[in-house]
Parts: sequence; C-alpha cells; structure tokens
Amino acid sequence: MVEFDEQVPLHTPAIEYSNPELAAKYPLMHLTYHDRMNVHTQHCDCPALHAVQMEQTLQINPVDAEARGIAHGDVVRLFNDRGEAKMTAFVTEGIMPGVTAAQAGWTPEHVLGGSHQYLSHLTLSPAEEHYSQTNSAFNDIMIEVEKA
Repeated sequence: MVEFDEQVPLHTPAIEYSNPELAAKYPLMHLTYHDRMNVHTQHCDCPALHAVQMEQTLQINPVDAEARGIAHGDVVRLFNDRGEAKMTAFVTEGIMPGVTAAQAGWTPEHVLGGSHQYLSHLTLSPAEEHYSQTNSAFNDIMIEVEKA
C-alpha cells in the first residue's frame, strides 16, 4: 500500500460522503447493518421472528425526522439518483443526525416498495482495486428521505 501512502491503516473519507455536490443534493448518509434477526436473507420468513419484526424499517434521528415532517411509524420514501425504497420510519436517538440505517437481509417482498439495495453503488477506490477487496457500498450511500 506504499504507493497509496497507506503503509499503516488510516481513515479515508467515504467516496460519496466526501463529494460536496452529492452531499448537498442527498444530505443523509445511509448504511445497512446486520441485526440479530437475520443472517442475510435466511430468517426473514421465520414465523417465530415475525412477533418481533415483519418488515425492514428505516432508522432516522428525531432531528432529521422533524426537519422532514416525519413521525415514528410514518411510511417514508428514501431515494437518490439510482433508485428508491419505501419503509416505515423508526425515529430514534439511537442513530446520529445526518445518518439513516436499515437492517440488511430483507428481500423486496418485505419492503413497502423498491429496495434499499437499489440505492447502492459500486464505485471503487484505487486502493480497493489494488488489494482486490472490493465490495458493495453498504456504508457510503447518500440519500434523501421524505414522507411517502
């Protein structure tokens, strides 16, 4: 990694987040995460787990929700130039302002419309190309959210 001036691990800004024009148009960083319910798509149809959760939700901070007229339980549309999805808003202080999150592993039939995967991209940094550790961008997706 010497040619990338990365002889030791260091932080590099996310590709989409560090683009000021894109961040102005889509001010929320969206990420997906593995929760306790699903192993990828493996358990999304497990009836015993439906008592806990039956659909993918969008976690959004109260500050961001209030600015957009969104209340807990509202159906929201999350979107960017690549696609959109509709989910139920889960308004929580458990996520920082400027960031939204949705659980990975839900297939399109468990989302109210579209898919959070439609929002992602495959833009590779030169370093990723070099060490062949490319992957989908699950933590660098810029979006906007509105009440559906």
